[in-house]
Amino acid sequence: MHIRAILKLSENKRIRNGITDIYPDIVKQVDPKGHIMDVLIQHRVLSEQIAEELCRKETRQVRCESMLQKLLLSEHPHAFIVLRTALQKDYSFILEKIGEPTARMLMTVLMRHKIVIAVSCNSLILFVCSKHKFSVMNKF
Repeated sequence: MHIRAILKLSENKRIRNGITDIYPDIVKQVDPKGHIMDVLIQHRVLSEQIAEELCRKETRQVRCESMLQKLLLSEHPHAFIVLRTALQKDYSFILEKIGEPTARMLMTVLMRHKIVIAVSCNSLILFVCSKHKFSVMNKF
Protein backbone atom coordinates (compact mmCIF):
# COMPACT_ATOMS: atom_id res chain seq x y z
CA MET A 1 0.00 0.00 0.00
CA HIS A 2 1.29 3.46 -0.88
CA ILE A 3 2.47 5.60 2.09
CA ARG A 4 0.00 8.42 1.33
CA ALA A 5 -2.88 5.93 1.28
CA ILE A 6 -1.76 4.46 4.61
CA LEU A 7 -1.55 7.88 6.23
CA LYS A 8 -4.92 8.96 4.76
CA LEU A 9 -6.62 5.84 6.12
CA SER A 10 -5.12 6.47 9.54
CA GLU A 11 -6.13 10.14 9.38
CA ASN A 12 -9.69 9.20 8.40
CA LYS A 13 -9.88 6.78 11.34
CA ARG A 14 -8.54 9.41 13.75
CA ILE A 15 -11.09 11.98 12.59
CA ARG A 16 -13.86 9.37 12.75
CA ASN A 17 -12.93 8.59 16.35
CA GLY A 18 -12.76 12.30 17.19
CA ILE A 19 -16.17 12.95 15.68
CA THR A 20 -17.60 9.97 17.53
CA ASP A 21 -16.21 11.44 20.78
CA ILE A 22 -17.97 14.78 20.22
CA TYR A 23 -21.07 13.35 18.50
CA PRO A 24 -23.55 15.12 20.86
CA ASP A 25 -21.90 18.52 20.26
CA ILE A 26 -22.06 18.05 16.51
CA VAL A 27 -25.72 16.98 16.58
CA LYS A 28 -26.63 20.01 18.72
CA GLN A 29 -24.74 22.62 16.70
CA VAL A 30 -24.33 21.56 13.06
CA ASP A 31 -26.86 21.82 10.26
CA PRO A 32 -25.60 19.70 7.37
CA LYS A 33 -27.98 21.34 4.89
CA GLY A 34 -26.19 23.45 2.28
CA HIS A 35 -22.39 23.61 2.22
CA ILE A 36 -21.73 20.38 4.14
CA MET A 37 -24.03 18.33 1.92
CA ASP A 38 -22.57 19.98 -1.20
CA VAL A 39 -19.03 18.95 -0.19
CA LEU A 40 -20.09 15.40 0.70
CA ILE A 41 -21.81 15.06 -2.69
CA GLN A 42 -18.90 16.64 -4.57
CA HIS A 43 -16.48 14.10 -3.09
CA ARG A 44 -18.96 11.26 -3.64
CA VAL A 45 -19.24 10.44 0.04
CA LEU A 46 -23.03 10.71 -0.28
CA SER A 47 -25.19 10.41 -3.37
CA GLU A 48 -27.49 13.27 -4.35
CA GLN A 49 -30.48 11.07 -3.57
CA ILE A 50 -29.30 10.32 -0.02
CA ALA A 51 -28.41 13.98 0.56
CA GLU A 52 -31.90 15.04 -0.58
CA GLU A 53 -33.45 12.50 1.80
CA LEU A 54 -31.35 13.84 4.67
CA CYS A 55 -32.25 17.46 3.86
CA ARG A 56 -35.96 16.60 4.01
CA LYS A 57 -35.66 15.55 7.66
CA GLU A 58 -37.76 17.69 9.99
CA THR A 59 -35.17 19.29 12.25
CA ARG A 60 -31.52 20.28 12.10
CA GLN A 61 -30.67 17.77 14.82
CA VAL A 62 -32.41 14.90 13.03
CA ARG A 63 -30.68 15.85 9.75
CA CYS A 64 -27.30 15.95 11.46
CA GLU A 65 -27.78 12.70 13.35
CA SER A 66 -28.96 10.94 10.19
CA MET A 67 -25.98 12.28 8.23
CA LEU A 68 -23.52 11.09 10.88
CA GLN A 69 -25.14 7.66 10.94
CA LYS A 70 -24.79 7.42 7.14
CA LEU A 71 -21.12 8.44 7.38
CA LEU A 72 -20.39 5.98 10.19
CA LEU A 73 -21.80 3.19 7.99
CA SER A 74 -20.08 4.48 4.87
CA GLU A 75 -17.33 2.50 3.20
CA HIS A 76 -15.88 5.63 1.59
CA PRO A 77 -12.18 5.58 2.58
CA HIS A 78 -12.02 9.35 3.21
CA ALA A 79 -15.55 10.10 4.44
CA PHE A 80 -14.42 11.79 7.64
CA ILE A 81 -11.57 13.70 6.01
CA VAL A 82 -14.18 15.13 3.63
CA LEU A 83 -16.54 15.90 6.53
CA ARG A 84 -13.72 17.72 8.34
CA THR A 85 -13.09 19.79 5.20
CA ALA A 86 -16.80 20.66 5.00
CA LEU A 87 -16.95 21.62 8.68
CA GLN A 88 -13.96 23.98 8.40
CA LYS A 89 -16.01 26.67 6.66
CA ASP A 90 -18.65 27.36 9.32
CA TYR A 91 -17.90 25.02 12.20
CA SER A 92 -14.15 25.25 12.82
CA PHE A 93 -14.82 25.68 16.56
CA ILE A 94 -16.11 22.10 16.64
CA LEU A 95 -13.00 20.79 14.90
CA GLU A 96 -10.84 22.29 17.65
CA LYS A 97 -12.38 19.74 20.03
CA ILE A 98 -11.09 16.88 17.90
CA GLY A 99 -7.45 17.95 18.15
CA GLU A 100 -4.49 17.20 15.93
CA PRO A 101 -2.58 13.95 15.58
CA THR A 102 0.35 13.60 17.90
CA ALA A 103 3.84 12.56 16.91
CA ARG A 104 3.28 9.34 18.86
CA MET A 105 0.24 8.48 16.70
CA LEU A 106 2.24 9.06 13.54
CA MET A 107 5.14 6.94 14.83
CA THR A 108 2.74 4.11 15.67
CA VAL A 109 1.39 4.15 12.11
CA LEU A 110 4.87 4.26 10.64
CA MET A 111 6.18 1.46 12.87
CA ARG A 112 3.14 -0.73 12.20
CA HIS A 113 3.85 -0.52 8.48
CA LYS A 114 7.63 -0.79 8.92
CA ILE A 115 8.38 2.62 7.47
CA VAL A 116 11.44 4.69 8.29
CA ILE A 117 11.81 8.36 7.46
CA ALA A 118 15.23 9.84 6.84
CA VAL A 119 15.54 13.61 6.84
CA SER A 120 18.50 15.61 5.66
CA CYS A 121 18.82 19.36 5.11
CA ASN A 122 17.42 19.19 1.58
CA SER A 123 15.52 15.91 1.24
CA LEU A 124 13.12 13.52 2.87
CA ILE A 125 13.39 9.83 2.07
CA LEU A 126 10.92 7.11 3.04
CA PHE A 127 12.26 3.59 3.44
CA VAL A 128 10.21 0.42 3.77
CA CYS A 129 11.51 -2.59 5.67
CA SER A 130 10.90 -5.91 3.98
CA LYS A 131 12.55 -9.10 5.22
CA HIS A 132 15.11 -7.06 7.17
CA LYS A 133 16.16 -5.07 4.09
CA PHE A 134 15.33 -1.43 3.53
CA SER A 135 14.38 -0.10 0.14
CA VAL A 136 13.69 3.48 -0.92
CA MET A 137 9.97 4.02 -1.32
CA ASN A 138 9.69 7.75 -2.02
CA LYS A 139 12.13 10.61 -2.24
CA PHE A 140 10.89 14.17 -1.75
